[in-house]
Amino acid sequence: MSTTPVTILRRPVAALALIGLMACVSRTAAAEEEGGIWVGPLNLSPTLSVGVFYDSNPDEVNENRKRLMEEEVGKRYDSAEGFNIQPGLNFRLPGNGWSLSGRLTYTYEDDNSDFTRSPKDWRESVKFEGETDGGTSWSLGQSAQQISYQQFDEFSQDDRFSFGVYGSLGRRLTEKNSLIAGASYRFTDYEDDYLYDSSDQNYSLTYKHQLTEKTDGLLSLEYGINSADFDEVGSDEHPGTGPRRRLNVDIEDATYITGSVGLGSRATEKLRYQATVGLTAFNDHEYKYPENPELDYDPDTEYSFSYNMGMAWTPTERFKLNLSGQSSYESAEDVRNSSLLAYTLSCSASYRFFTRLVLSGGAAYRYEDYTRDITEDEVDLFRGTDVAGKGKSRQDDQFNLFAGLTFGVTRYASFYLNGLYTVTESSIDDFDYDRYRITAGVALQY
Repeated sequence: MSTTPVTILRRPVAALALIGLMACVSRTAAAEEEGGIWVGPLNLSPTLSVGVFYDSNPDEVNENRKRLMEEEVGKRYDSAEGFNIQPGLNFRLPGNGWSLSGRLTYTYEDDNSDFTRSPKDWRESVKFEGETDGGTSWSLGQSAQQISYQQFDEFSQDDRFSFGVYGSLGRRLTEKNSLIAGASYRFTDYEDDYLYDSSDQNYSLTYKHQLTEKTDGLLSLEYGINSADFDEVGSDEHPGTGPRRRLNVDIEDATYITGSVGLGSRATEKLRYQATVGLTAFNDHEYKYPENPELDYDPDTEYSFSYNMGMAWTPTERFKLNLSGQSSYESAEDVRNSSLLAYTLSCSASYRFFTRLVLSGGAAYRYEDYTRDITEDEVDLFRGTDVAGKGKSRQDDQFNLFAGLTFGVTRYASFYLNGLYTVTESSIDDFDYDRYRITAGVALQY
């Protein structure tokens, strides 16, 4: 639902960064909710992580770009070893019926390949939430991220900046009924001229009715607007096709409406869940070419199944299990004039063997169904696929596995060993992608 924090990373880096973030949480489990420096009413908790890693795909390219790189530069690094340093700062400001919290991290990473990360990566997030005695609750959040690379050539991943903001306002109408309004906005800006910027607005209204002492019925309506800069091209040149060419085009935003029903429950003190299912009606981006009317695209309204779910289960003090999933409509970041429907499901768990040893892990799956076939046109000859892939429909299956082992040396320090693996299997072979990464190090938190 739109009232949740906005995930602003994109594919395939999105899966890696999200899993890496989950691993960071497990690394600092020994110091969770402890320590910090009080400066008046403000609590500051500095963190530091230092580690070494092995990466099987340091340039983060798919099969098509791998082949083009080998043809152009003669060789590429199939793997790399290196180190990273990540200082950070957590803060929280508790109040009477409200709280303000946030986190800032900065990452420096270096390896032994030509695809070395730049020491400019940072991420920050802030959340303000509370509830009044009269039954009015609110939540406001903001997050931003800059990912930078020391660009090796036109094949490598390039810098990107992402920003997201969200908010919700809830009001208890009667003892058993309440209404929640939410809104969110996010955008992603790429420096890479072969990736397309996008933004998304979402507005929601949810009615909640208490069915039993521990279960609520949910009725929700969402409206979204998706924008993409498919007409923006830069100066990058592909060695095989030359510079990308601009064609005069007017692009209308895509819109979607989702209606859903579901349940939210506090079944026990150890089990909480929320799940909604519904139907999404969407109008894809409309394209008008004043100089080439035969290329015009005026889409019809289409429909798709939608869902949003989450569960937290803590059967014992040692074991925790989380399950989440959702569907979404997005513009394509690597294919011109195309959008996709995405369906995700993820599961993570942790088990504490004894006070200082924690094992965590899980799996995530994402299915992407592109709304238009991947076709060659005179505007953009380089589409990330060879001639054999032209005119085909594209569906991607993305699988992610992750695991971590944390040993707490003291309340403030722990050693960690993390591993993650991600693979994409596409109906067009050129979009296949795989990568695994192993990291070990020490994490400190005061």
